Amino acid sequence: MKTFLLSVFIIIIAISLAVYGFKYWQAASQKNGEPPIILQNTLTGVLEPILSNAEYSDVIVSGDKSIGVTSSTINLRPYEHHKVKIIGEYSGTTMYADSITIIQ
Repeated sequence: MKTFLLSVFIIIIAISLAVYGFKYWQAASQKNGEPPIILQNTLTGVLEPILSNAEYSDVIVSGDKSIGVTSSTINLRPYEHHKVKIIGEYSGTTMYADSITIIQ
């Protein structure tokens, strides 16, 4: 029982040190003028609807590439058949749109 408790205590200390170390590294990198890590991506192309797909409701066509697009916060229907700029994040091969702008 003592060995188990000692192991749990050591694991808790190791996790705490890892979290503290990451926060220290993150604060130090921002002080050194390094830009923060940006997870968002930008896509530009024509937004086209698709009939049925469990992962995404539309695709953005740019050149010869098609990328699945969906959003839980934006209604994509008004942007379909328009050239758009989408800002969002990838999960796997699907772009989750955070903002959409129609490009003239």
